[in-house]
Amino acid sequence: NGSNTAGRMVYIDNTRIAHSPLRELNEASKRTQTMVKVLDTAKQLQEIRSGSSEFYSYMTTLTIPNCDKDELNQVVGSMSTRITAVIKALQDGYRNGNGLRLVDYNGRPVQILGAIVKIEITINQAKLKSCDPQGIFHPHIHIVLITSSELALGPSRRILFHYWSNKNSDMILSRKAFNFKKAYSKNQMDSDDSTSIVAEATKYATKPTMYKLLPTIKDSNNLTSDDQFKLEIFCEVFKTIKGRQLSRSYGLIRDATGFVNFLKNGIMVKYRGNNPMHGKHERISIFDAFMFGNYNDNKQIHVPDIMTTRNELIPGGNFNQVDLSDDELLYANKGLLSGA
Repeated sequence: NGSNTAGRMVYIDNTRIAHSPLRELNEASKRTQTMVKVLDTAKQLQEIRSGSSEFYSYMTTLTIPNCDKDELNQVVGSMSTRITAVIKALQDGYRNGNGLRLVDYNGRPVQILGAIVKIEITINQAKLKSCDPQGIFHPHIHIVLITSSELALGPSRRILFHYWSNKNSDMILSRKAFNFKKAYSKNQMDSDDSTSIVAEATKYATKPTMYKLLPTIKDSNNLTSDDQFKLEIFCEVFKTIKGRQLSRSYGLIRDATGFVNFLKNGIMVKYRGNNPMHGKHERISIFDAFMFGNYNDNKQIHVPDIMTTRNELIPGGNFNQVDLSDDELLYANKGLLSGA
């Protein structure tokens, strides 16, 4: 809490504690799986919008000099603001002809379709061990950029580093600590792999292995100065990341993420079951709606019917079954799709 004390005893190796090792490992895996679905969806959206599902993925890590004890929250807040400005400049650069423009091998600006941004914080273990507060924290940003055509790596690397340096003119940045490369599969250098592309940008805010550095406390009333220092460092990390948006998506990736979340989270519909104790509404999955279309005895759920065809009456009492057009499909199912 705010006084650097604990109101109750907690076990840190537990899935209920935010950013605990087990929870981070579990959620990092889920985030990667979700982002793979997002990339697949993004390809379909891109094909609808441009006629081609092809796009290119690039990975970069933006760094600043390590910060001292008691400075982490302010530094991460400033870093978050500056990376937002960088992504906006990348998007504006192609649309408006100004801002930040990355180029292809002919020097032409390339459209930035979307981006995944992740802020990560690591601790310098040597400084933690020696209780040195100077430069103990290393906050940095992983970015995956999705582009419409292939970038010229050398020029784009120089352009992006120059812009990031200008945004951090109050610091001295090292070009050696900056990298910009194509996001390839770890096993196949000649093909993209969705899992490899997004894994680095969707993992944990703090490495779960850092918990190994926590002191073993047998008597909280008689802490050594070393243990007290380590506890203050970990308190500062968790105060910084608590409630802060450390992962963001932009453009095509943001659109695809919203669609995947909509399908995953479902919508509220009127309850049509027979349980008198049930409320008036229930949340249903769109996947279930497509799979079953109505009440399913095994899952004990109710999902709305989806109208996909209409019957046209013809003289003599017969009818023809006709598929709905796209507009008719949306209109007929507007109740199901409300809020989509």
